[in-house]
Amino acid sequence: MSGRKYLTAIVSILLLAHPGWALNYAGLAKTIRDNKVRSIDDLLPLLPEDYRKYYTLVYHSRSLQAGAVSPEWPRIILYGADAKFLMAFTKNPKTEPVSQLEDALETIEFIDARSVFQLRRIVFAPGRDPLATEPEINPVQCTRCHGTDPRPNWDPYNFWPGVYGSVSRDGCSTMQEGSQELKNYVAFLTGNRKRDRYQFLPPEMVGQRNNSGCPQTLDHDYTFSNAVRTDPNAHLTSLLFRLNSRRIRRLITASPSFPTFKYLWAGLAKNCRNDVEEFFPLHYAADNKFTDLGATRQALKHSSRRGYTRRLRVFQTSNTGSLTDPNRSPLNFLDDEEPLVGQASQLESAARIQFVARRAGVSTWRWETGFSDSRGDFTTPDGATLDMFRNWAVPGTGNMDCDQLAGKSVEALSKRR
Repeated sequence: MSGRKYLTAIVSILLLAHPGWALNYAGLAKTIRDNKVRSIDDLLPLLPEDYRKYYTLVYHSRSLQAGAVSPEWPRIILYGADAKFLMAFTKNPKTEPVSQLEDALETIEFIDARSVFQLRRIVFAPGRDPLATEPEINPVQCTRCHGTDPRPNWDPYNFWPGVYGSVSRDGCSTMQEGSQELKNYVAFLTGNRKRDRYQFLPPEMVGQRNNSGCPQTLDHDYTFSNAVRTDPNAHLTSLLFRLNSRRIRRLITASPSFPTFKYLWAGLAKNCRNDVEEFFPLHYAADNKFTDLGATRQALKHSSRRGYTRRLRVFQTSNTGSLTDPNRSPLNFLDDEEPLVGQASQLESAARIQFVARRAGVSTWRWETGFSDSRGDFTTPDGATLDMFRNWAVPGTGNMDCDQLAGKSVEALSKRR
């Protein structure tokens, strides 16, 4: 390596390095201990700017700190470039209006080696070491909402009630002109955004346009952006989908029925065009008295409508204007049976997964990250539901094609009779 190239490499490393910090809980804890951090305000400047650039703002929260969240004082979610370590917190409780809640930093860490999410709460108080007692992993006050096999709580594409930029289309997280959400956001930008903990967030992208034509000014539909992207809410949805997909694959692999049903799961991973019934012996449906794929599809559509209605009710409180614009309105992708280009519809994909899971005796409870009870809504801006199995090398299935997988599945299931 030449002297100039060597010097360039060293400078790059120094620019990227941030002593004491790694994008996980261990790195965060080390930063707190090494710097004797006693408040979230003291901690934030110690986090790398490249991490703080990835944020979104929640003005109507369903978290433990909901009582401290409002349009004027939104909750901050930092998620980094890959969402493997999330941190969420509210304003400083010393700032009016004073909150009676604990000043807590809540974290969600994805553990690569085990494909699990771990939750922690770090509680700060004046003059107190927040790590004097090691925070419990997955405390019960967190798992009540996130589940005993935890996952983040975040609604699917394309709308997020209570989050600034609550509707996403074509790479833009938008707020419609005239909506209460936009009025609240403008007030926030000109007020509290410049003070308290919000001042540590790098400034939003201003006047940015991408190929889809995100609006530039507050005179039109406004794009909520963080310091990196014009679609932070959709981006976070995609990142969490990928991580949660790994969690789901772990749950499937650990199920008692997996050795028998692995060929069926591999068929989904390969997005086989075969009729899913071809993976079962002829006697199986009658013997097990399961509903067929059509009934599964209709049940999913019905449950998705309930979940969509509940989300829409919250959304409408601040965004009634968006419902009149077909280009900005919230969508329920599981209510659409039309196939996507080159692949099955979201509804068809979700129905196939439910169909296989139920016959395999695998519970799909709290598989998705959404707050609603509509099982199977894994909608993202960049792929169909079956993408959760993409590139999954299902153990014991080798390089079998779809017809071979169907044959092996029939053989394996015939032995279960």
